[in-house]
Amino acid sequence: MKVVNNLTLLIIILFYLFAGCKPNNTVIIPFDAKAKADSAFFLKWNANPTFSSGQNAFSLALPNGKILWLFGNSHLADKVAGKVPCNFAVQNAGVIQENNIYTTLNSGNTNLIPNIGSESLQPTCAYLFVDTIFVYCKKNEWGYLSMHQSYIAKFSYPSLQYLTTDSITHFSNAIVANCQFGLATAADSLNGYAYEYGYIPSPINGSPKIIIARHSLDSPHKSWKYFDGVNWVDDFTKSNFIFTTVNNAQVTSIRRCNKAYVAISQDVGIGCGKGTNIYSHYAAEPWGPFNGERKLFTIPEQYLGFSPNTIGAILQPSFVDANKKVLITYSLNGYNDCTNDCENNFTDPLHWSTYAFTVPMNAINPAW
Repeated sequence: MKVVNNLTLLIIILFYLFAGCKPNNTVIIPFDAKAKADSAFFLKWNANPTFSSGQNAFSLALPNGKILWLFGNSHLADKVAGKVPCNFAVQNAGVIQENNIYTTLNSGNTNLIPNIGSESLQPTCAYLFVDTIFVYCKKNEWGYLSMHQSYIAKFSYPSLQYLTTDSITHFSNAIVANCQFGLATAADSLNGYAYEYGYIPSPINGSPKIIIARHSLDSPHKSWKYFDGVNWVDDFTKSNFIFTTVNNAQVTSIRRCNKAYVAISQDVGIGCGKGTNIYSHYAAEPWGPFNGERKLFTIPEQYLGFSPNTIGAILQPSFVDANKKVLITYSLNGYNDCTNDCENNFTDPLHWSTYAFTVPMNAINPAW
């Protein structure tokens, strides 16, 4: 089909976009089809026989030079004639990247992080402290639901052996009702803190409000304090919002990059033709203020003339090329709200996969 061929060509170009996009004089950074590829590492995902596709990619650079990639819903070794089953093989997955070699960490078609009871977990962010990788997770639920419990899976480093999963419960009240931490994390090795970002859901199609806490780097169970807008306090109920987005965009990641903090937000993407715009915001400190909202990108993928459901735009600070262009990933979540892309119980893995684009650093902050 012509549509499929065009989609495939667009996907190849987009994956090659690690070479970058050329800035212009507006705040919108256009897709630059003429850019030459510096790296085609995302094409390796398609060549990996044990990993067909995954959503909500999060990368963590490790001291041994490897990159740990964590994913939510994923297809592993379940591709048949280029298609995958309409149901995901696993709800979380891990892949180790060493140069251009990718090794899937899951054992067969089983979750990397075991279920809590009957419920599966979705990894959202992670940090490394000495010999332990702490992975924040949330229950595998639709959107920003009213859970106020965070889960932390632990892996040993460098073996990457799974250790255990613990939970942390935060109490809710009229101010911080239903807050869930684990939206993002940032390790501050100089001061010994891990900063944890939480979100407080807003009404459907609204922008969640972001708060920040910190705890001791060596354990997410120790010394929690919450930012009240001026000071760090013990009382969770005194937490203050550090920012909300414009246009009801949902914050999808906050990462330390270039000695500052970059938040990425995305138009609400659960629905046909929604969530195609991706924005950035930056701050000098982890608690803000976050300034300079800029529209970076409009997701171009389509199928039969429809735009997909889109989720999980995440800045990947380990991937900055020689031209100071940084990698941002996002995920497609199918076209089921628009049209049926599941035929005979199989679908195209590219409709449920992670994509990437790059932008110049100074598109996020002109001073960079």
